[in-house]
Amino acid sequence: MCIVSDAGSPVLSDPAYPLVKRWVECGGVVESIPGASAVTVALEVSGMPPIPFTFHGFLPRKSGAIEDYFLALESRVTHIFFESPHRIASTLDLVCEKFPNYDVCVVRELTKKFEQHLRFQAHQWPTFKDQLLAKGEFVLLLRNNETTTQSNSRELTKLVDKYLTKPTSKGLAKILSEVSGEEVSEIYKKISFSKK
Repeated sequence: MCIVSDAGSPVLSDPAYPLVKRWVECGGVVESIPGASAVTVALEVSGMPPIPFTFHGFLPRKSGAIEDYFLALESRVTHIFFESPHRIASTLDLVCEKFPNYDVCVVRELTKKFEQHLRFQAHQWPTFKDQLLAKGEFVLLLRNNETTTQSNSRELTKLVDKYLTKPTSKGLAKILSEVSGEEVSEIYKKISFSKK
């Protein structure tokens, strides 16, 4: 089957996403004859909703910074990252452990002889791990399927755990800010004033 568009890239400018998604669900192979961007090609072959999407470039190097970055991802948006071959497995280990319900698509060596696509939910990563050859150029696509409430609850739990290991006025102000919506600095002033 071939999708051709005279209105820009299929999936982005045309409503081809449902067709690609269904084809993937049936076990079909998807290839894109691309323009200049790996981001666009990865989005086209991923089977993930193309609109809206956000391209982030490369991820931070430290796992703690990566986790914080993922926690801030908006739900219901397809997020696209570049990742290096020597870090792709550890990044996916982190996503699997911390964000098991994320939809994941890993694409490798786009438009080249050994092009590869893996699509799964993050908790399924251990069953896909052996299929991934850590060579070449990688594009990682993630979609956070948590509701805003679930995401906020997870962030609040993380703040509380951090506060309990090292209680400070600033830490308490951050927690109260999450609950009340008031600025951290304003709450911190109130806490500092009440201690005097």
